Amino acid sequence: MEGTPLVKQRITELLRNQIKPLQTNTYVKIASERELTELLNVSRISIRSAIKQLVQEGLLSQEQGRGTFITPKMVVHSLHILCSPDIKSNDPFYTKFLVEITHTAAKLSISLHMINPDQLNPPLEQAPLILIGLLEQKIFDRLATMYTTIITFQEEFTSNEATLLYFDDYLIGQHAAKMLVEFKHEHLILLTGPSKYPSAFNRKKGFVDALKDTQIKLQVHTDKMNWSGGYQAGDAIMEWLQADSPPTAIFAANDWMAIGLIQKLRERGISIPKNLSVIGCDDIPLAAEFSPTLTTFNLDMKLLISELLSVLNQGTQGNKKILLPATFVPRESLIPFRKKRGV
Repeated sequence: MEGTPLVKQRITELLRNQIKPLQTNTYVKIASERELTELLNVSRISIRSAIKQLVQEGLLSQEQGRGTFITPKMVVHSLHILCSPDIKSNDPFYTKFLVEITHTAAKLSISLHMINPDQLNPPLEQAPLILIGLLEQKIFDRLATMYTTIITFQEEFTSNEATLLYFDDYLIGQHAAKMLVEFKHEHLILLTGPSKYPSAFNRKKGFVDALKDTQIKLQVHTDKMNWSGGYQAGDAIMEWLQADSPPTAIFAANDWMAIGLIQKLRERGISIPKNLSVIGCDDIPLAAEFSPTLTTFNLDMKLLISELLSVLNQGTQGNKKILLPATFVPRESLIPFRKKRGV
C-alpha cells in the first residue's frame, strides 16, 4: 500500500536522490504536489509526507503561497549576530528571529555566535555579520573594517558596506491607509513611534503619502513603541474621540502600542471596534488571542530567513536593499465605518 512507511521511505529516497544534483547557489522551485503525484504515480499524502521529511532535513523549504524550493548548497558555516543594546530581550521581532534562525541553523549545521557591541574584537574566523536594530555610526564603521559581509535589519547606515534586508515598512503604512479608506473611514489617527526608528518613520511616511490625494482628516500622535506608550497615548486620543466629529479608526506603529491603547480606551468606556477600528503591525502572538482579535500585518520570519540564506549563498556584497512584503491579517478590530457611531 502507498500509505505504508516502506513506500513513504522509498518515495522520500527517490526525491532526495533527484533533488540533490539540482542544488545550486540559489533557491530552485520544484513541481507542485499534484504534479509530483501524477509524475510518480503515487498518492498525494505520500508525496506530502516525503516533502515534509525533506524540509525537516533542510533539503527543501516551503513558503506559503509560493511553493516548495530546493535549498541552496550551503557555503556559510558560521553566522555572527549583533543586536543593538536598545533591543529588549522580549522584543517580538528579535524573539521570533532568534527562534527561527536557531532552528534553521541547527538543520543546516551553521554555528551561531552572539557579538557584544561593547567588546568588539576582530573575529577569529571570517563569517557574515547580522545586525539587528540601531547602532551608532562609529560602531558600524568599525564593524565594516572587521567583516566583509554585513546584513542589517531595520537600519540603513551611511555606508556601502551593508545589505539591507527587511520588510517593506513604507508599503505596510500605505496598505493600512488604503484598507481604512476602503472601509469608508474618513477621520483617522496615526499612532506612531519616534522617527529615529526606521520602522516607525517608514510606516508613518507610507501611511501619510497614501492619504495625500484624499479628503481624509488625519491626526498624529507619537509615543514610545511599546505597551506603555500605547496606554499613555490613550489620554490624548480620548480627547479627540470626545470631539463633535471624532476619529473612527487608528493605525498603530506596532501591536504592543495598539493593545496598550485599547486597554486604556476600554477603561474610559470606548468600545473597540464599535467606536474605533484599530490596525496594528507585527502580528505578535497576543494579537490573535486578545479581545477583540487585532487586525495587523504579519512579518513572515521564515521568508526573512529564506531570503537571508539566499543572500549569503550568493555571496552578495553591500550596497543592496531587499524589501519583503508583509501580509495583511484582517481580524475583529477592524469594521466598516457606520454613520451613526456613539462614543
